[in-house]
Amino acid sequence: MSRLFDPPLAIDMETDSLSRPVRFALHGRWHKLARAIERWEVDVDWWKVEGRVHRAYWAVTTTSGMLCVVYKELEGEGGWFLARPMTDRRRSRVCEFAVSGEIFWAVSSLHDLYA
Repeated sequence: MSRLFDPPLAIDMETDSLSRPVRFALHGRWHKLARAIERWEVDVDWWKVEGRVHRAYWAVTTTSGMLCVVYKELEGEGGWFLARPMTDRRRSRVCEFAVSGEIFWAVSSLHDLYA
């Protein structure tokens, strides 16, 4: 599995009427989403005045086959971020991604993000 971006990459996100992601822009290029595989929330240190992390994560695939994790900050100024793209470790262009104990396969490449 690929590593998280540190820091995550800020993206522009278009959502539908139910606030579900539809497409995102990274480095000026739009990526239309084919499917949202799963959504989950993380709410850490909610009892603290500062330092709370409250995010809505989505595992998504694009129409070009790229598989990645995006999230929306639910506290503070908000905003959408690309947390994890799938990488091609074996140069075979087949990548794996684990969500809730299942493994999903997709054809993708970091080249899809920047091309």
